[in-house]
Amino acid sequence: MNAAAALPPAGADWHPEDVKAAVRKRGWNFRRIARVFEYAPKSPDQVVHRPWRAMELIVGAILETDPWEIWPSRYTKDGPESRAAMRRAMQGLRRRMARTGPERGAPPIRQAEL
Repeated sequence: MNAAAALPPAGADWHPEDVKAAVRKRGWNFRRIARVFEYAPKSPDQVVHRPWRAMELIVGAILETDPWEIWPSRYTKDGPESRAAMRRAMQGLRRRMARTGPERGAPPIRQAEL
């Protein structure tokens, strides 16, 4: 099976199991994300079912892609649906990263194009 066959159609959100599988292929899982970023153990699982900007950024960083490529229905075609919401998510993520830092194995989070 070629890799292109596994990708969702353009403009469609990735299936939740595809997101989980891609995260696992990168050597991560949602429990590890929770531990590294100091969230409750099952909290990160929610990102595949409902919007959560900070976790979308984390998952995007792990998968080395932008969150609007994984969940296009949550964003406008020009990027983040709410630039203010994305800025708040980045600020919260920076505070969390300051506490956890790369020494705990956190992936580098790219600054979203705002």
